[in-house]
This record gives sequence, structure tokens and C-alpha cells, in this order.
Amino acid sequence: MQHLLLTAHTPSENTRRLLASARAAVAEFGPNLKVTEKPPMEVKAADLLAADGLLLGSLENIGALAGLTNGAILHR
Repeated sequence: MQHLLLTAHTPSENTRRLLASARAAVAEFGPNLKVTEKPPMEVKAADLLAADGLLLGSLENIGALAGLTNGAILHR
């Protein structure tokens, strides 16, 4: 079984809709995919290492990841 870590910074209604779409798309993979969903500030290095894949949702600011996501995920 594959393990996907899904994390997203969703401060607006639009970003929450995107997350809902991502959840629906991931669900199509069925029981062969274990999905763990955590907010960016709760993701630990162990979560990243345990996952086979990462689906990262973030706002972007002139082509860069939003500060919350960047600091919480990429600098662990």
C-alpha cells in the first residue's frame, strides 16, 4: 500500500474548494492508497519521511510558496 501525505494551507474559500477537489481526486485511487491529511503546521519531519508521496497545497506569492507552507514544510 502506498502512503500519501496531503497538506494544504487553506485560508480562503477558494483554497478550501481546491483541497476538496484534491481529496476527491485522491479518493479515486481506492483502498490501495493510504492518505494522511495534516495542516502544514502539524507536519513533522517523520511524516514526510514516512510518506511515499506529498500533495502540497499552498497559496503562492509571485511564484513562491506562501510563508506558512514554506516555513512549516520545506524547512523541517
